[in-house]
Amino acid sequence: SPALLADLLAATPPALGAQLTIRLPALPAGTPAGAVVHVAGTFNGWDPAAPAWTLARQPDGAYALTLPAT
Repeated sequence: SPALLADLLAATPPALGAQLTIRLPALPAGTPAGAVVHVAGTFNGWDPAAPAWTLARQPDGAYALTLPAT
Protein backbone atom coordinates (compact mmCIF):
# COMPACT_ATOMS: atom_id res chain seq x y z
CA SER A 1 0.00 0.00 0.00
CA PRO A 2 1.19 3.59 -0.51
CA ALA A 3 1.18 4.28 3.24
CA LEU A 4 3.25 1.18 3.94
CA LEU A 5 5.78 2.16 1.27
CA ALA A 6 6.03 5.70 2.64
CA ASP A 7 6.57 4.34 6.15
CA LEU A 8 9.25 1.96 4.89
CA LEU A 9 11.07 4.72 3.04
CA ALA A 10 10.91 7.03 6.05
CA ALA A 11 12.08 4.34 8.50
CA THR A 12 14.91 2.97 6.39
CA PRO A 13 17.53 5.57 5.58
CA PRO A 14 19.71 4.47 2.68
CA ALA A 15 23.29 3.44 3.34
CA LEU A 16 25.88 5.66 1.73
CA GLY A 17 25.73 5.10 -2.01
CA ALA A 18 22.84 2.64 -1.70
CA GLN A 19 19.68 2.86 -3.75
CA LEU A 20 16.27 1.27 -3.47
CA THR A 21 14.51 -0.28 -6.46
CA ILE A 22 10.75 -0.75 -6.36
CA ARG A 23 9.74 -3.66 -8.59
CA LEU A 24 6.24 -4.86 -9.41
CA PRO A 25 6.36 -8.27 -11.05
CA ALA A 26 2.88 -7.74 -12.50
CA LEU A 27 0.03 -5.24 -12.39
CA PRO A 28 -3.33 -6.11 -10.84
CA ALA A 29 -5.84 -7.87 -13.06
CA GLY A 30 -8.02 -5.38 -14.89
CA THR A 31 -5.30 -2.74 -15.19
CA PRO A 32 -5.77 -1.10 -18.60
CA ALA A 33 -3.16 -1.91 -21.24
CA GLY A 34 -0.62 0.88 -21.47
CA ALA A 35 -1.35 2.13 -17.96
CA VAL A 36 1.29 4.40 -16.44
CA VAL A 37 2.35 3.40 -12.91
CA HIS A 38 3.63 6.00 -10.44
CA VAL A 39 4.84 5.91 -6.84
CA ALA A 40 3.35 8.51 -4.50
CA GLY A 41 4.18 9.35 -0.90
CA THR A 42 5.30 12.09 1.42
CA PHE A 43 8.61 12.20 -0.49
CA ASN A 44 6.85 13.68 -3.55
CA GLY A 45 3.91 15.49 -1.95
CA TRP A 46 1.56 12.55 -2.64
CA ASP A 47 1.51 13.49 -6.33
CA PRO A 48 0.19 10.34 -8.04
CA ALA A 49 1.27 11.60 -11.47
CA ALA A 50 4.76 12.94 -10.70
CA PRO A 51 6.80 12.09 -13.82
CA ALA A 52 10.00 11.57 -11.82
CA TRP A 53 8.31 8.73 -9.96
CA THR A 54 7.06 6.69 -12.93
CA LEU A 55 7.86 2.98 -12.97
CA ALA A 56 9.31 1.78 -16.26
CA ARG A 57 8.12 -1.39 -17.94
CA GLN A 58 10.93 -3.95 -18.02
CA PRO A 59 11.65 -6.49 -20.77
CA ASP A 60 10.17 -9.26 -18.60
CA GLY A 61 6.89 -7.35 -18.17
CA ALA A 62 7.59 -6.15 -14.64
CA TYR A 63 7.61 -2.46 -13.70
CA ALA A 64 10.51 -0.92 -11.79
CA LEU A 65 11.83 2.38 -10.46
CA THR A 66 15.18 2.94 -8.78
CA LEU A 67 14.83 5.75 -6.28
CA PRO A 68 17.50 8.44 -6.08
CA ALA A 69 20.15 7.89 -3.41
CA THR A 70 19.35 11.27 -1.87
